[in-house]
Order: sequence, then structure tokens, then C-alpha cells
Amino acid sequence: MASGSIQVQPAERIRGPNLRVLAPYRDRLPFKEAWLRAEGEGLVIASNARLDQALITEEWKQFPELWPANSGTMIGHAKPGEKLGTEIVYPDPLKNEKWIFQVPEEYRGEKDALLVAEHPNYSLRFEGEDIIVEPSSPSSIGIIRLFPSQKGWHAIDEVHKLPFGIQTNSANPDARYVWRAKESKVGPVVRDRGALDFDKRRSPCFDYGPSIGFGVAVEAPAEETEPTPTTVRKYTPEELENLSERAAEQLQALKASGVSEGQLSHINAIVEMMRSGLIGNDSA
Repeated sequence: MASGSIQVQPAERIRGPNLRVLAPYRDRLPFKEAWLRAEGEGLVIASNARLDQALITEEWKQFPELWPANSGTMIGHAKPGEKLGTEIVYPDPLKNEKWIFQVPEEYRGEKDALLVAEHPNYSLRFEGEDIIVEPSSPSSIGIIRLFPSQKGWHAIDEVHKLPFGIQTNSANPDARYVWRAKESKVGPVVRDRGALDFDKRRSPCFDYGPSIGFGVAVEAPAEETEPTPTTVRKYTPEELENLSERAAEQLQALKASGVSEGQLSHINAIVEMMRSGLIGNDSA
């Protein structure tokens, strides 16, 4: 990529509770291309939490072409046991690129911590071969402390649905399995459907480089249900006459069975209205 900063002016964001496939897995879209496309079209790349929701229910089956998929959840972490400095740098081994996550001052010196930013609350700035993650504001970067130093089952935080804390086991329905890199890392969280393997669907991946192409899903608005039009039955004059005669016959049968005139008054009024043409077609 040529040197210099590339700015993308996004359209008004399209948001919503549903998912839509922006790029299927067969397109193998690298994350920076997915981000550029989403920004240009005013879309929001589905977060890890939103993909997690789909994967632990049956919703994931609606998008068989999507998986595995990059989420819009951008993370950065140092090596296990290493304190955070001013920035986290990840040299992508598949590309001549460096991904850089700038660390807010209040998080510098933290150890075993995961920095998190959710799309669209960050942008990517391209400076030569450097790709810099820039939050829209300092408050848009979150931190998950006690980020696991090795793979295994762990509890998840409430906001991003990412693992932290002491190890647990798969019997805990709120646990997720960690796949992480041993070195410092910057990139999106990846999710996969795991076919019939439910445990794999509960496994956010932190060890894929951002240049590896995956599927991408975006938020979509809820479908607006059109009201079902009411069909009004239209009768010809002949049909209306036949109906009124049948109603009169039924009315006489009810009288003969002992039903009082007072109880039949409303039915009698309807029969008379049918005969006079007040009930039926609007006008000929």
C-alpha cells in the first residue's frame, strides 16, 4: 500500500438486531478490506458478542456460507506476563504489514490484559505499511483484565463475551474456550460454526492474523412486517337476497323454539337491513 494516510468517510450507519452476510467465507476477505467496505457503505461489522449469540443458538444455521468469520471486535494484547507499553505491535507474518494498537495512558503498565474496541468505534489509519487502530475516543477502548495466558475454558465478560479469569470447564454454559497467540497480537476476533461441534462454536479465536480472509457479517435492521390487508367479501344483489331469505328462515326457527322476541330483536334488525340493502356492497 502506498505511503500516506487513507481516510474513509462513512455513510450514515445501518444498524439493527439482525445479521446480514457482507462477504461469505469463500470470498476470503482480509479484515482491512472488510473494514473499508463496511465504512464505505455505512455498515457495522457484527461484534464477537453478536456472533456468539448466533453460535450458541440455532441462528448460525441461517448463514451457512458465512463461517468462519471475522468479527468487528478489535483486540490487542502483549505476550503473557508482559506489561503494556505505549503501543502493541503485531508484524503480520503473511504480509509486509504492521498492525498497531495504541495503548491509552491509563492502561499502560497493565499485565495480562486484553484491550478491546468495537466497530464502528474505531478506524484504521494506513501509513505506508503500518495499519494503526485509532479509537473514536479514549472511552471507546475497553480492557479485560486477567486475560488467559494459555488455551482452555474460562468465564466471559458481560459486554464483549470474551474470556478472562481462572480456568473452568465446558460444563459451564457461560464458559468459552480460548485460542490465543503466544506473542503480542492485534486483530479481529474470529468465530467459527464448528459444524456439529457445539464446543467449537463456543471458541473465540485470537490467534489468526488480520490478513487471513474470512467471512464477514454486518448488523441489519429488523424486518418490518407489512400489515395483512383485510379482504372484504362483496355480494351480488342476488346473493344478498338469498342470504336474507335464509336468515329469515333461521329467525322463524328460533322463534318456534321458544326464544323471546326481545332476544331476537337484534337478529331481526340485521335481517331487515340486509333486505333493504344497507348491509352488503357499498354501492353499485
